[in-house]
Amino acid sequence: MNISVAMHILKTAGKIGNMQSNYYYYFYYYYYYYYYYYYYFYYYYYYYYYYYYYYYYYYYFYYYYYYYYYYYYYYYFYYYYYYYNYYYYYYHYYYYYYYYYYYYFYYYYYYNYYYYFYYYYFYYYYYFYYYYYYYYFNYNNNYYYYYYYYYFYYYYYYFYYNNNNYYYYYYYYYYYYCYYYYYCYYYYYYYYYYYYYYYYYYYYYFYYYYYCY
Repeated sequence: MNISVAMHILKTAGKIGNMQSNYYYYFYYYYYYYYYYYYYFYYYYYYYYYYYYYYYYYYYFYYYYYYYYYYYYYYYFYYYYYYYNYYYYYYHYYYYYYYYYYYYFYYYYYYNYYYYFYYYYFYYYYYFYYYYYYYYFNYNNNYYYYYYYYYFYYYYYYFYYNNNNYYYYYYYYYYYYCYYYYYCYYYYYYYYYYYYYYYYYYYYYFYYYYYCY
């Protein structure tokens, strides 16, 4: 073989080998670069995924926090809204029903405790309540004042038994009810009185017995 041909073959083989080494070098480089990029992307993806869900849960925590915050204050307002209206309606059927309820209540406890009346000392301070409501409305520069003194109610129930067999029954019932103005407002709530009367009838019993007893 000619020496020049041999040198050409060696140079060509060297170039091929160099190319192969460079190819493997770049393959190795791109492999680890891709490997690193893959894990970087993987890490970045899960970091983004975690950040996304962290933001997601934070958002829902923020959302539910304000939802419950709003929900709490909504029902807080709802409670007091119907609290005032409820006791407003309660005033209305106070004459129609609640007076008879206490009349019935009085006789109910009177007859039920009548037997115990002879045997027990029973002192029952039942209810003490004062309610004041002020309503103001400006309509075409006409001022309407709505003063609502709900009632001042004092219920004193007393059974007594002493050693000399003297029996005392003292029943004191006092209320100071409202006076009000603004005629349209009366008929507006007069309508809602009959609507919420039946709706809050049981609720009132529940609230009454739960709160007062």
